[in-house]
Amino acid sequence: MAWVLSFVYELALFSILLIAGHVLLMHVFRLTTYHRYFLRASPLLVVLAGAIAFLLWYLGLDGFFIWYLVMESLWLGHVYRVNVRSAAAVVGTAEGEHDLAMRVRSTMSTAVCFVLSAIVFLLTIAVVYVYLYNRAKL
Repeated sequence: MAWVLSFVYELALFSILLIAGHVLLMHVFRLTTYHRYFLRASPLLVVLAGAIAFLLWYLGLDGFFIWYLVMESLWLGHVYRVNVRSAAAVVGTAEGEHDLAMRVRSTMSTAVCFVLSAIVFLLTIAVVYVYLYNRAKL
């Protein structure tokens, strides 16, 4: 019975960390997906990913590490698909060739920055968590 309560407790901690981390991540993505601020806001993205990896390690959520990466990847994939659909609608309302070219260029740079931000975020979590996990085992 004690292991059931322990699992429920860990699952609750994981759920809170996943939801809170995603909300904070979306706020950081507002900066990193805008191409002018991508490089300036990237350290904030790395710090957030490092903090989440640290909390996963510190709270002893070792069994949920891969689940965090998978769930966050799926969530980011969904957000990306929604953004692509809304970008297509914005491009569809363009008036004239110059306006169309500007909108296509803007939506493409936003999509590229989104993908790069997601890769940086997920890789940072993986690297920091594996480092902390292996360091603690020594």
